[in-house]
Amino acid sequence: MAPALGAGGDSVAVDRFCERVADYRVNVRRVRGGELPGELMAACAQREARRIAVPAHAPPWTVDGIELVRPITFISGPSATSDIELDRVEGVHGPRTLDVFVVDC
Repeated sequence: MAPALGAGGDSVAVDRFCERVADYRVNVRRVRGGELPGELMAACAQREARRIAVPAHAPPWTVDGIELVRPITFISGPSATSDIELDRVEGVHGPRTLDVFVVDC
């Protein structure tokens, strides 16, 4: 999770981040703060996850039925590289799926 931009954050930078992350076949979900627990529950149900890592300084969210683990969080997405003919090859290393939630306050 990227740090918050704060009130009146740079919407152009957020839009650019979302576009670039989505280019790596990441599931980008833009939600309002109040929608986040429901969206997290839906994503966890889809992946059959019972436990997720969140940054230590994330707001005190609760998600019914999901354990939120607050260690140091390292996030890695699917890899993307080019072969010798410069054809893009994705997903050779790293997780197969990654969900990124961008919370609009």
